[in-house]
Parts: sequence; structure tokens; C-alpha cells
Amino acid sequence: MYNTLLNKVDRTVISKFVQIKDSLYENDKINVWGLVPGPQNERQWSRFRPGDIVIFVPSKYNLIVTKILAKERNRDLANTLWGEDKNGKTWELIFFVKILNIIKKDKRSFLRELGYSEGDQLIGNRKITDKFFSKYSSIDNFIDQHLEDSISPEYLSDEIATQVVQNVLGRKSNRRKKYLERLKEEALKQNSRDYIEVKGKRIKRKAIFVAYVKERDGYKCRVCNFTFKKKDGENYVEVAHIIPLSEGGLDHPDNMVCLCPNCHKKLDLGDDDVRKEIIDVLKSKGLNPWLQDR
Repeated sequence: MYNTLLNKVDRTVISKFVQIKDSLYENDKINVWGLVPGPQNERQWSRFRPGDIVIFVPSKYNLIVTKILAKERNRDLANTLWGEDKNGKTWELIFFVKILNIIKKDKRSFLRELGYSEGDQLIGNRKITDKFFSKYSSIDNFIDQHLEDSISPEYLSDEIATQVVQNVLGRKSNRRKKYLERLKEEALKQNSRDYIEVKGKRIKRKAIFVAYVKERDGYKCRVCNFTFKKKDGENYVEVAHIIPLSEGGLDHPDNMVCLCPNCHKKLDLGDDDVRKEIIDVLKSKGLNPWLQDR
């Protein structure tokens, strides 16, 4: 169960049993969680709708914050993914979700402090206790107040670690820019590593730099100002090295820029005249101090 929530399930497995929108998959995969049917679980499952924010509480020290993309009741899919329990039941009340954040927090103290049963496995907008509401007012505020505890632990895959970093740092939070700046500075200090250590947690340097550059550049192409919204409502832009690493460029935010796919391809694949056109625009905007020597 934990594995399918963190590491995703391939579309080819899911499509044998249920059909969900193509736009919900990311690289043909999606995060999946399920509940065994029973009066309490069925009540919980029925309350939630696509778009709801849900905190899964699957283990002693991790809270996994997700957005529900879809839900389906399907015994055959659940049996394929997770098998059956000792009573012959399976986790057929299925959620398809997007991971927004993974927070390191003691499960027992968290549930006890906020008035939940220690047996609770999920908490969301449709199940907030008075204690939770008085402390955080909403799930969104809970996420924002735990930004500094939110980077995934080192045993997570690169894909999930990058996803969590970018989702967390992309949130509309007053603390985000300050936190992102601090992570960038930490990444620059540890510039000989692919990963950096922050509070004992391992984060990919590239994920930090990409998130920082997108925020700095306002999620728009710095050459033509183009961006567009993806099906999930997020702005799409790519991050490129201005001077390629293969040509001696530095792996540094000052040598990185947001570009639309078209301008990115011009910079990477264009002939000398096309590349010069892109470089001249970036020079005129004062990007990358090392460009002035070119």
C-alpha cells in the first residue's frame, strides 16, 4: 500500500480494470491508495471528492499530503495491487492522488494533539476536528506551517523527491520565497554533491535550483514571456542552462533560465545565428554575468 502511494502505478496496470482521465497520469503513472470496505471506511471514502486535500497517515513518522484526482471502487484492481488481508478482504475503496507534500511528524502525537483516533488513516477537508481547525484553520495552512519539515527523507525515489520539492515550493505561501532562498544558498555551499543535506534529509540540488529559477522568473519564458496552463491548472515552463555544462557553463541558478519549449529548443538545437538571437535577448536582460564575455 505504502509503495503504491509513494512510487506510483503504471497506466497499463490500472487501465485493465478502470478508466480514468488521461490528464491525471504523470508520465503514464499515478499514485494509488486504498481502504478495506467496512462501515467507517466506507463513510470516510464516500465523503471525499476529486480536488479535496487529504492527509494520509500510513506510518509512524510520515504524514503524506495529497490531492484527490479520482476515486473508484474496484476489487479486481485492489487484489492485483495489494492482494487480500487475512479475512479475504482487499483495499477496494481506491483513491488516485497527487502527492503535494511529505511531512516528518510523529503519528501518535499528531493525532492525539488534534483530537483524532490513533487508528485514523486519513484526514481531509471533510474531516477536520475542532482542535485541528482552531490550530491551523485549514489543510492548506497546515501544509504552509510545516514547509521546513516537508522535504522527503532520503529513502524516497529521485522522482518522488523532486515531485515533493517542486510541489511544496510551488505553493502560494508567505514563507515559500524565504525558504526557497535558504535552500538555494545551502545547495550552493554543498556544490560538489548531487544531493544536499538539510536537517538530515537529502534533496536533489537540481530540484532546488529548478524550483528557485521558476519562482525567480515568474513561471514565464525570459525570451518571449510565453507560458501556458497545463490540464491540472499549473503553468508550464522549462528550465535550461544558458551556457551548457558541456561548454563549461556552471551548474548555478545564475546560469539557468526559464524558457518556453520553443525557445529552449532554439537554444539547445539551433544553428549559431538562432542561438545568438536567444543569447542576445538574455544578455539585454542582464541574465548570467558570464554571458558578457561571449
